[in-house]
Amino acid sequence: QGSYDALNLNLCENLYAQGTGAVVAPYYTYRHSDSIVSGEACNNGQGSSTVGMAFYPGGSYPDTYDGALFFADYSRDCLWVMRAGADGLPDPTTRANFVTPAANPVHLDIGPGGDLFYVDFSGGTIRRIRYFGANQPPTASFTAAPTSGPAPLAVAFDGSGSSDPDGDPLSYAWDLDGDGAYDDATGVTASRTYTTDGNVSVRLRVTAPSGASTVSAPQTIAVGNDPPAAVIDAATAPWVVGQTITFSGHATDPEEGTLAASRLSWQVVLNHCPQDCHEHPLQTIAGVASGSFSAPDHEFPAHLELRLTATDAQGLSNTTSRRLDPSTVDLTFATTPTGLALTVGGATQNAPLTRTVIVGSANSLSADSPQTVGGVTYRWTGWSDGGAQSHDITALATGGTYTATYAAATDLSVSQTAVVAAGRVTFTVTTRNLGGIGASSVAVVDTLPSKLTYTATGSSAGCTYAPATRQVTCPIGTLAAGATATTTIVATNGKAKGQVANTVRVTSTTPDVNPGNDSATINVKLR
Repeated sequence: QGSYDALNLNLCENLYAQGTGAVVAPYYTYRHSDSIVSGEACNNGQGSSTVGMAFYPGGSYPDTYDGALFFADYSRDCLWVMRAGADGLPDPTTRANFVTPAANPVHLDIGPGGDLFYVDFSGGTIRRIRYFGANQPPTASFTAAPTSGPAPLAVAFDGSGSSDPDGDPLSYAWDLDGDGAYDDATGVTASRTYTTDGNVSVRLRVTAPSGASTVSAPQTIAVGNDPPAAVIDAATAPWVVGQTITFSGHATDPEEGTLAASRLSWQVVLNHCPQDCHEHPLQTIAGVASGSFSAPDHEFPAHLELRLTATDAQGLSNTTSRRLDPSTVDLTFATTPTGLALTVGGATQNAPLTRTVIVGSANSLSADSPQTVGGVTYRWTGWSDGGAQSHDITALATGGTYTATYAAATDLSVSQTAVVAAGRVTFTVTTRNLGGIGASSVAVVDTLPSKLTYTATGSSAGCTYAPATRQVTCPIGTLAAGATATTTIVATNGKAKGQVANTVRVTSTTPDVNPGNDSATINVKLR
């Protein structure tokens, strides 16, 4: 991932250096802008959050789901299934929509009866997904208006929001007096006038021709009582990161008058909106009419939402909210020479570039190095603010421009081949300058294996041999950008036989931006 690679963290760089064999890749991945299933209606914008998985051991679902993996994405509001392949492991090629849309899923679990359950993070509910064969049960839903008021209270009920997945006609039965018996009305709509103060729990039962029936969630009719009115009087906005945001509010109730602070509850929510907004609940403050909290740091675009809920003595509540937008500023990032890549936050982009951020926010900044553009290799030499190659900057209200300076650099590489004859090995070493500037005092150093002895005969002119270290050093001198030099090193093995490994490396007094290709090893079989 570019935003981490550009940080040049030792933990990461040491792992990369071990090669792909040191890394176990994710079993299945998807990018923020990718659909999981082609044509799906999930929110595949810039937000993604894989936060729920469950393996299906078998149960009430068809056998084709046995061993399947269910997985969810909170930001996308969807659930998918990945069925088991021939080896018993989930097969990514079988992925399919399971529940679209889902209600803010953040946790999946298999219940005792074999049904999949999930937690609705924003709505505070637990959802159950059931399987039915040829005929599915209907869905029961109704509206009521009004739901509160003084007696006598005439209420109209409408069950037309109910439906049957199979398209069958429905019959309706109402419990309008809260006694648990569905014997008060039978039409798709109903009405009742309530004359006694108190709360009444109303339900609707709908039944399909197959006999399958469903009971709706209850709705409370508050007779002789109206909900309070919550009012946010003041809240600090716009805000900057770390600022103390103060708030105050009150609530009045038609029956009780001004409600005590103990009847008030505040919730602070951050809405992150890269494309489609999703919520980050931050804090709940209960039992106060006023208070404060510290403004958080978060990636823009984002804003705070302050919610006030007032609840009367009878349990009726009312919620109001206010959007609190942050103060923002544009930061500009550039490179010298222009057009090189920089990593700001989680994205890598060629400079110059501008980012809108929240004032006071911390933003990670990395100068990718080395980089090769137009056949020239560059290395980072410094930032205009004096920061390290990778560092955080705090967004000031005045904005600013941050420039990374690069210099053309050398990039030496070395490779070798070997020709084996009886008692003799000739190594041909090729040195290349892949960088954008010349390299000075270039030399090839060959550390011969113990079975070989250097001989000047046939070797390049100017090579020297140090018997104590078994090193042959062959000077090349200055190697221009894009240039290649060839060095020949001859060694004898006498009567020694078997396989040996010969390692050569290239050195220079000019800094090399890519030391990973400065050495090469070859195995040869002596004759």
